[in-house]
Amino acid sequence: GHLLKLAVKLNITAQVLAVKNEEGKIHLVLGDCTHSPGSLQISLLNGFAPLPIQGLVNGISSILNQLLPELVQGEVCPLVNKVLSQLDVTLVHSIADLLIHGLEFVIKV
Repeated sequence: GHLLKLAVKLNITAQVLAVKNEEGKIHLVLGDCTHSPGSLQISLLNGFAPLPIQGLVNGISSILNQLLPELVQGEVCPLVNKVLSQLDVTLVHSIADLLIHGLEFVIKV
C-alpha cells in the first residue's frame, strides 16, 4: 500500500528584540511569538484522495488547530529562543541593525 503524504504549513510571527547587556554586548531576545489563527494548512501531496482520507485530513486539521496555541508557546517559541541565544555575535549585530530599522520576522514552519 501507499503511505499517505501530507504537507503542513504554519505561519508563526516572532517579535525579535535586540537587547544590550551591562557589558554593552547585544543579544537577541524573543518577544511575542504567535501563530496566525487559521494559518495552518494541511494538504495531501499525492493528489486526489478518496473522501474518507480527506475526512481524516480535516479531522487532523481541526485537532491541531485546537492544540496549536499551546504547541507554539510550549515547543516552537522556546526552540526559536534557543536558536537566537546561540547565534554568532556578528550575525546578531547585523540582525539587530535590521531590527532597529523596523523589520519583522515571519518564520515559516
